[in-house]
Amino acid sequence: MTWSRRADVTFVYPVTPAGNAERDAEVIRTIVRRTIVMSWDDPAKVITEPGTMSLTSHAVDMTNGGCSAPTGYFVPPFGTAKEQPADEAHQIDPCDRSKPIDTGNGTTATGNDCATATRS
Repeated sequence: MTWSRRADVTFVYPVTPAGNAERDAEVIRTIVRRTIVMSWDDPAKVITEPGTMSLTSHAVDMTNGGCSAPTGYFVPPFGTAKEQPADEAHQIDPCDRSKPIDTGNGTTATGNDCATATRS
């Protein structure tokens, strides 16, 4: 028998530019939703050690953390809020758990432009 568990967690990171100690410094909320599915296989059926788990799948969706291919680092768009065009055709709600994460990098619209977050 295989047991699996799914975690669906949303992290909110308030970030400011490095070295900016002013009281009215720009603050951007980077919102990251991660889903992870882990499985614990039966050692009688699968070659594994008892209690060992396996990563079955993972997905990430993010707003205000950068629009290019994931690098493992957040790249908030400091100072560009007024320059960001609102993309009416590609909007996402980073806090909406009624839908699965878009595994095609849901924060990226056609042409590598940022999607518009409906909440952030």
